[in-house]
Amino acid sequence: MFSRRSLFTVIAAATLALGLVTSPARAATEADARALVQSLEGEAVGMASKNLSQADREKRVRQLLANHFDVPTICQFILSRHWRTATPDQRRQFQQAFEDMTVLTWVRRFDDYGGQKLNVTKISPEPDGFITETSISRTGAPPMPVFWRMAERDGHLRVTDIIVEGVSMAIT
Repeated sequence: MFSRRSLFTVIAAATLALGLVTSPARAATEADARALVQSLEGEAVGMASKNLSQADREKRVRQLLANHFDVPTICQFILSRHWRTATPDQRRQFQQAFEDMTVLTWVRRFDDYGGQKLNVTKISPEPDGFITETSISRTGAPPMPVFWRMAERDGHLRVTDIIVEGVSMAIT
């Protein structure tokens, strides 16, 4: 039999533990958006190393996509109304083809990397995330504007689109 004090202690401990387990996730902040872009820049610079093989670059780009991009949402946007009628296998095949194309495109672009610097210029909140405006400084050319659309998914910010000089990755 529990004494009142013991019963109170057990209830208080259970309530505290339940509160810790079910506490809502912290909402993403502008600092999180800035950190994501800076992290992506750091990873990209590492991939531009001439010491990496093509296979190593491809592996790293795939990991970058998996960790920081909301590929399923991007694919659903790309397929638009066709997403609803596609079978799960067709969706999976499309997502794999999209990832393959993205990896090969980015790996080729790392060969052209020449030490450009990415600067965050503005972060604007959106209903489900942020648009982070950046510019990439280039030698002998004006800075290139790059916009990163991000949404919060499963407690983490994920990139849902990149717009480079007005051209959307998801639309193209």
